[in-house]
Amino acid sequence: MKVYFVTSNKDKILEAKSVFGDDLETYDLDLEEIQSMDIKKVAESKALEAYRIVGKPLFVEDTAAYLECMHGFPGPFVKWMLATAGTAGIAKIADRLGNARIVASVAVAFYDGKKMKAFSASLKGRVAKKPAGKEGFGFDFIFIPEGYSKTFAQLGREVKNRISPRSAALRKLKRHLEKLDT
Repeated sequence: MKVYFVTSNKDKILEAKSVFGDDLETYDLDLEEIQSMDIKKVAESKALEAYRIVGKPLFVEDTAAYLECMHGFPGPFVKWMLATAGTAGIAKIADRLGNARIVASVAVAFYDGKKMKAFSASLKGRVAKKPAGKEGFGFDFIFIPEGYSKTFAQLGREVKNRISPRSAALRKLKRHLEKLDT
């Protein structure tokens, strides 16, 4: 069963391929995002927009990083915080505020033109003192998952794809689609 993923991020495509393999097809679109701290609402809105453009059953995802030291901010706005402060800036903020706890979350929304289904997953961790690693994107260079001593970027794609909230949400979607296919 072909699965259609709408994203403009090549690293996210590689992670999705680790779950769906050759059944994954992608559309390179940079979708508008509503302003909401509810990551599922953001993903569902993007899925509706993507469906209007593509016209096929598809899924999109949205990522959030909830910094405890900032009472959950930036959440789904992490993309914009990374664009302005960068990973080093986020690490400095967590360090200066004295609380490095962070929760990374991903919501995946599947829309077939009639029904919307969203899946989410989260992973606790801490913010590294400074960016580290070579392989990754976004906040991978500062996110140290609970139970590990290295950032996602240092752990490498194979480990990250096994434990990341994106992969966990994608596996939930895959199970859902397999049930629909039987």
